[in-house]
Amino acid sequence: MLKDCDFKIRYSSEKESIYDKFYVPALSNAITYKRAVGFFSLGIIFNTTAALSYLVENKGQIKIIFGKLISQRDLAQIQEGLEYDFSDELPNFKDLIIEHSGTLVEYRVRLLAYLFKTGQLQMMVALRRNGLFHQKIGIIEDAAGDCISFNGSMNETLSALDPDINSEEITVFKSWKSGQDDYVDQHNEDFENLWSNSSSENTIVCNLPEVLREEINIIASDQSFIPSVAEEKRLLNEFLNKNKQVNRITPTVPSEINGNIFEIRPHQKQALTSWQNSNYQGILELATGTGKTITSIYGLTKIAENIPGIS
Repeated sequence: MLKDCDFKIRYSSEKESIYDKFYVPALSNAITYKRAVGFFSLGIIFNTTAALSYLVENKGQIKIIFGKLISQRDLAQIQEGLEYDFSDELPNFKDLIIEHSGTLVEYRVRLLAYLFKTGQLQMMVALRRNGLFHQKIGIIEDAAGDCISFNGSMNETLSALDPDINSEEITVFKSWKSGQDDYVDQHNEDFENLWSNSSSENTIVCNLPEVLREEINIIASDQSFIPSVAEEKRLLNEFLNKNKQVNRITPTVPSEINGNIFEIRPHQKQALTSWQNSNYQGILELATGTGKTITSIYGLTKIAENIPGIS
């Protein structure tokens, strides 16, 4: 269990291997792994097969939100994994690891296909019209319900975890420690808001297959990548506009109110017409009980229906 691991409050690649000292013991006790990160590589998941086996056997789940993949190879393997169809019933996960451990590409594709098929690996893509999605939080939960969360400079890439390449650090918080539990709760809340695409207007979190289908570029040639090609920018904007419209709650005129069919009354319609003719300026003056509130809401709803994006 996580409580038995004696995690430190901070890890730095200047002093130790974050992968060996933190990731391996943490994932070896995980049944849920949530990660929101700017740059992602498959190597992090598949280089810890013992931990992955534990998570799979315990019907655990991995949820990844990322902004960019760092290699074309990762993208190709993910696409193949999504499309892969096991000819027979799903094999045992440990057998799958042993059977294909010598052929890296086929091995990853089949493991991905297994995880996608069982729903134990879900990936979402965080897109922004300008700039980068650069969140770096992780939440790990064990079978006892204890959690750790972490944040810091580190992306979910092999170079981020190799002390010979990047200099990185993370801070770790434990749900069973007073004063640290609030951080765990906040990180989990932040992740869930991202996952449900309700974090902010500026970040759109989309289903991975949908992004791939729309041919949105999710490969970063380097970690300062910002879309610049006109056609790529156009596709991204179209996709974001479409998804933003779908996710927005747009007001509509009700078909009935209090069990009665709704229909705008003549005096209300006349008031709205006068308001429109006055360039949408003026004060609505109606007698008590004649529907000032309904008239106002109806007018605003009609404006929202006719001017895209105003809602």
